[in-house]
Amino acid sequence: MLKSNGRKVIGLNIINELFNSFSGVLSTLGGTMASIALVSFVAQGVQPFAVMLLGILITKLFPKIEKEKITKRDLTKRTITIVFCIIGLAFIQFG
Repeated sequence: MLKSNGRKVIGLNIINELFNSFSGVLSTLGGTMASIALVSFVAQGVQPFAVMLLGILITKLFPKIEKEKITKRDLTKRTITIVFCIIGLAFIQFG
């Protein structure tokens, strides 16, 4: 991958690391302002939607780098799965 798309891969990795650092700072800030359980629940609940959205964006903007199925049926199945994960996470967090 690095041999064929070196600059693009490294550029996307740098952007990913910046987002990761920024999210860590925001989670820490949120933990100082609210309860840790609530911040953890929100952070973990939003992550699957963010990953799905980034997958769709990368597929649309950079089809040579990543290709995902983004039919209506596939998106519906993924959304339902993510909602079930969030419900399970809520049961774990809030007992």
